[in-house]
Formats: sequence, structure tokens, C-alpha cells
Amino acid sequence: MRLRNRVFSILNYFLLTPIAILRGKRICTHRFSDSSTLYVLAFQGIGDSMVTLGYLPEYARKNGFQKALIFYTENYGEFYSFYDFDFAEKRVVSPRLFKTLKRFFSTASGLSYLLAHKNILFADTAVYLGGGWKSTFKMGEISVFSYIKKAIMGLYDEAKITLPKIPEIPLSEIFEHQDFSARKIAVLNTHSNTIQLASPCLLFEEIATSLKNKGYFIITDLGRNTGSESVGGTQAFFGTLAQSFRLCEKASLIVGVRSGYLDLMTLTGTPVFTIYPDDDEVSMNAFDLNSLSKISGRTSNKMIFQCRAKNALAELKKIS
Repeated sequence: MRLRNRVFSILNYFLLTPIAILRGKRICTHRFSDSSTLYVLAFQGIGDSMVTLGYLPEYARKNGFQKALIFYTENYGEFYSFYDFDFAEKRVVSPRLFKTLKRFFSTASGLSYLLAHKNILFADTAVYLGGGWKSTFKMGEISVFSYIKKAIMGLYDEAKITLPKIPEIPLSEIFEHQDFSARKIAVLNTHSNTIQLASPCLLFEEIATSLKNKGYFIITDLGRNTGSESVGGTQAFFGTLAQSFRLCEKASLIVGVRSGYLDLMTLTGTPVFTIYPDDDEVSMNAFDLNSLSKISGRTSNKMIFQCRAKNALAELKKIS
């Protein structure tokens, strides 16, 4: 193992890093050549993008940019459509572009290049913190979102956030043949790109059963992981973000693995019960679900509940 690590270290230093620098500089030279244009690349996640795009008008104004070009990957197309700035255009690019730039900016040479070019806003905390990512967020004094706003974007507390504009969609268009007006609805979301639970399906099946016993009608994405249309008599739902947002507005409770999806759903005003992994000592600090409210100057949402997976069933019974 030591020999393998040694070989990889040599290979990385003499071959992989130089290649990453060459490719990264080539992209920057060709794609970010106009010094009067602000090129925006948020980390491709809903929460990180909500912060980067939310404070983009303030950032552009502070740094004197009259126009901007926002890059995003195709699978975040619907979310990015919720933001429409008169000074900014949007462009779809491949995930490979983000990956290549991250490799470049994660090198000493690349980070120096990024810091020297104020017209490139690359909002990925891992690039700036590197190996110090966990230690930075371990103590809970700052969150990923506050780091993006204050350290990467350099904005002060008084900076105002622009919230996404979600299209109005009647529930009748989401579920054509069902009337939920007299039902107590719980929306369960098991999917997360960043934070993973050990056995999400098993836990959420238990949660679904517990909530059904209390009279909730369950709408869930459990089938996303099991391949089935519904689990245990629940209503399967794999709609768009806008549909999901309007559904959650009508719900009585939202339960989910910590994800960017939940950052968006906190804007509905519906109580949100958030579940974190048992063995991850950093996630509850780094990704505190109240952090978006805190950095935007709003009062922290008292309807947000957060706990570890091992305590989820017991804690949920206290509020449901």
C-alpha cells in the first residue's frame, strides 16, 4: 500500500497535476476571456446554487460588473430557470467542464490564477479549503453557505438575497384524480447527492409506517431507490422541482435526508424534518439547514428539525 501511494504521489506530481493545469488554463483562456464579463460557476447543487445565484446581483454590483454569464449542467436546468437576471445570460455546459476546472483550481497554480482573475466566480468551497475542509466546518462556527457568501463572494451581513421564483402549479395538475384538501400530507424525500445514509430505504419505510399510523397520507420518492412505483401503500412521486415545491406548500410535514432539495423546500414554510448520517461528525455543522435563513438575515425557521438517523423515529414522534 505504501509503494502504491508513493507511485501515485509521483505520478500525480509529475503528470496529472501538470495536465490539469494545462487543461484548466486552456479553458479559462478561451471561455473567460472578456474581463468585463463576470463568469459564474456555482457548485452544482441546489443549496450552493441558491447562495451563489441569490447573492449574484450584490456581488456583481460590488465588483462593478454590468454583465454576467452563468454556467450550469443540464440536470440543473429547471432549478436555474427559477432565476432570471436582466444583466446575466445562462449557458449549459458539460459536467466535465466543472470537473476539469475543479482539478485546475485545486492546484496551487490554479488557485492563484482564480484569485487573480476577479471575473471568474467559482463557488466551490473544496477548492479554497482543500484538505482543511473538515476542520473548517467541524466546530460549527460557520457553514458551507456562510463561507460561500462571506469568504468566496466577500459579501457582508447586510447583503440582500434574491430568492428563486417558482412557477405556480395547481395540485390538480400534479395529481389529476385525487383531492388532498382534507388530507394531512407528509412528503418523504430519500434522495441526496452529497449526504448518504447507511440504509435509507429501510429507515424511510419505518418512517412512512409510523406517519401513516398517525393519519398522514404519504407521498414519497422511495420507489427511486427500490425500482417500484409505490412502497407500502404510499403514493409515488417523481415530479419536477416546481411541482414538488407546490406539493410541499400544501403538505403538513416534509421529511428527508439532508439535501439541497430541503434547502429549497424550507421556503415553503412547511415544517421540515432533516436526517443526517450517524457517523458523519461534520455534516450537521457544515450543512445546517438553518444556515440559509441565517445568512439571508431572516429569522431561523423554528419549524426545522434536525437529527441523526439513529434518533429519527424517536424524534419524529415528538413533532408529528
